[in-house]
Amino acid sequence: MNAEQQRLRDDLDFLKRVLRKLLINFTWWQAADEIARRLTRLFLRGPDGRRAVFGDCPKLQDDPRFRDYLPFHEDFHGDTGQGLGASHQAGWTGLIALPLDPRELALAGRTSP
Repeated sequence: MNAEQQRLRDDLDFLKRVLRKLLINFTWWQAADEIARRLTRLFLRGPDGRRAVFGDCPKLQDDPRFRDYLPFHEDFHGDTGQGLGASHQAGWTGLIALPLDPRELALAGRTSP
């Protein structure tokens, strides 16, 4: 088994452990809420007023003409949450639109994006 195959096997083992833990400690609704909460944190402003998806780009973080337009990148940096890759507002990250909907945020007791 080469290093890449081992890494993939390790990733799969990790996911299995996490899913087992989720099934033991959470209902499906709680697990879905937790995933939605974590994903929305990429797009919502944090306590410092910055959005993780914009990374360290001052124009996107601070310029009023850009700071409220959310791109849907195809991938995200695992440590910082910065958007990576294409941001043509299509693809799987468009699924975040429902949890970011103002009505959904209000029901969850959160502020607007």
